[in-house]
Amino acid sequence: MASIQSEYHRFLTYLSQREVHDDVRRLALLVLNHLEPLAAVGAARRGRSTRLAPLAIAHLAQMPVAYEENPREADAVSELGRLHQLQVGPFRGFMRPEAFDLSHDITLVYGANGTGKSSFFEALEVAMLGSISEAQVKRLDQRQYCNNARLRRHIPPVLSSRDADGDRVVQPDEAKYRFCFIEKNRLDDFARIAARTPGDQRQLIATLFGMEQFAEFVRGFNPSLDQDLMLVGAQASQLTLRRLQLSSSEQGIAAYPQRIAGIEEQECLLAQRMSPGSTYLSCVEWLLGTPQKQGRLPYVQAQLNAVSPTVHGINRDRLLALLTDSYRAQDLWNEASGQLSARASEVSYAKLYEAVLALAEGATTAQHAGPGWPRSPKILSRRRALASSNSLN
Repeated sequence: MASIQSEYHRFLTYLSQREVHDDVRRLALLVLNHLEPLAAVGAARRGRSTRLAPLAIAHLAQMPVAYEENPREADAVSELGRLHQLQVGPFRGFMRPEAFDLSHDITLVYGANGTGKSSFFEALEVAMLGSISEAQVKRLDQRQYCNNARLRRHIPPVLSSRDADGDRVVQPDEAKYRFCFIEKNRLDDFARIAARTPGDQRQLIATLFGMEQFAEFVRGFNPSLDQDLMLVGAQASQLTLRRLQLSSSEQGIAAYPQRIAGIEEQECLLAQRMSPGSTYLSCVEWLLGTPQKQGRLPYVQAQLNAVSPTVHGINRDRLLALLTDSYRAQDLWNEASGQLSARASEVSYAKLYEAVLALAEGATTAQHAGPGWPRSPKILSRRRALASSNSLN
């Protein structure tokens, strides 16, 4: 966690020198104030965004814009000088106090497994950095991590240095001494960096310089907080949606008279095609019928659904002969009707009436006169007119 804090302070120093929006500076300082709880979660299931969004809503507006330098970096410290001695124990694998001479140019530490080589370097790391990276990676409490397994306690290691002014105790400063430690496995991986992908190369560089924790912390941020922030009010969204629905309904109501007029026009055109001079309602009644009268459509459907009568002794030749006879009879009827119509204009109904009266009178006179009585010319002419009328009928 110490390396994350140190690198984040460097990031804030860099950010203070850039032209960015004030809200960016406020959000960066907000993350600094809650760095530890935010670093505990990552991007999985939007864990960091879920934790950061409520903090931003509650505190972002009150955050300052100016960044105050890290007090540990701002305080001027003297030069380290030359490492002189490390006093350690009880600590991790050391049960009793031990003193290591570091005054030589090169100090080689060797021994069998379990003799305390790793504990020595972890004590040196605590004395110079104030934390142990292995404990942070495993998310273990550093105090318990440093305890001796048997004694269940530890004493913080003391590292001293020597310069022209004498001996003095080295104070832990992760920002100043973090690059004093380079692990062998980092060098082995870095030797094969050219064969790695760009993403792996960045990771190896971060690991080489002890920045893997900060790089992992940076990757833990989600690209956006929009899903965790109520950027648009729910009521406002519902109001906008209902306004759109209302506008659509108003347009439908405004267009209703025009649609009705168009439908009526189509009805009139259809009625004229079915029966010129009739209304659409009368055509509908003729087609569908009324409670008092069967419509044409039900009648046709009934005829189609009815069982066809049985046909006996009918073949194609007989049907053709009957059809020919019907056509011939129709032609004769048309001819007689034409002749009757032509001669109908020649008949005078007034003269016909007079002829009937004269015929009746002549018949009475003939009975009294006897068969040998000469007939009147007037009567004879009326009889001829009556005979002509009978021939016309």
